[in-house]
Amino acid sequence: MVDNASSDGTLAELSRIGQSWANLHVLPQAKKTGFAEGNNIACAGRVSAGPAFALLLNQDIEVTPGWLGPLLSVMDAPIGGRGGPATGRAAR
Repeated sequence: MVDNASSDGTLAELSRIGQSWANLHVLPQAKKTGFAEGNNIACAGRVSAGPAFALLLNQDIEVTPGWLGPLLSVMDAPIGGRGGPATGRAAR
């Protein structure tokens, strides 16, 4: 997770969560880099950390219960590789 120079206590909370969640990789940034640069930093961090997937979410995204399982099942499919939103609002 890229912390884009937040000043609201997010980095401290991520550090706290990371104590019990070994798969959380936090990449703190000293200055705000913007959404696109943050995604590039996250993807580069994902490559070095070695997980199979990278999930890019902006701070205004709201996920619903059970959203991750179906996304991962698509990503694990033999023709998988990229997933996107499937809500009514996102499709308009």
